[in-house]
Amino acid sequence: MPSTKKGNVVAAGFALAFILLAWSSYALAEQKRNRIRMGMGKVWTAPAVIVGDARGIFQKHGVQVEWKFFSNSNQEVEGIIAKALDAGVVTTPSLVIARHRGAKLKAVALTAGLGNPPQCVCSPS
Repeated sequence: MPSTKKGNVVAAGFALAFILLAWSSYALAEQKRNRIRMGMGKVWTAPAVIVGDARGIFQKHGVQVEWKFFSNSNQEVEGIIAKALDAGVVTTPSLVIARHRGAKLKAVALTAGLGNPPQCVCSPS
């Protein structure tokens, strides 16, 4: 049976939410809290993250997402480095440049494939 675009978005949302939950479970255990501070851009979206959140996957597992919105991906990377954010949906070039300059960050999920530009969820490493 052929897959639909809507089905693919929903599946991607759940897959990403699962990855985020796996990552956040470790972070939450370390920080002893049930809240994750997640950054996202005002002008770009991450449908998989939005769908997972809208479906209540975070709440189902006792995780409250506190969304913070940024004008550009570089501000978001700075927030992660400064530990003002636990994770963020950033453009891949921003992540690569920050890592090249010595930032201790890692990509934990790809949220948009070969679009312009690709996006990923990153967190401190």
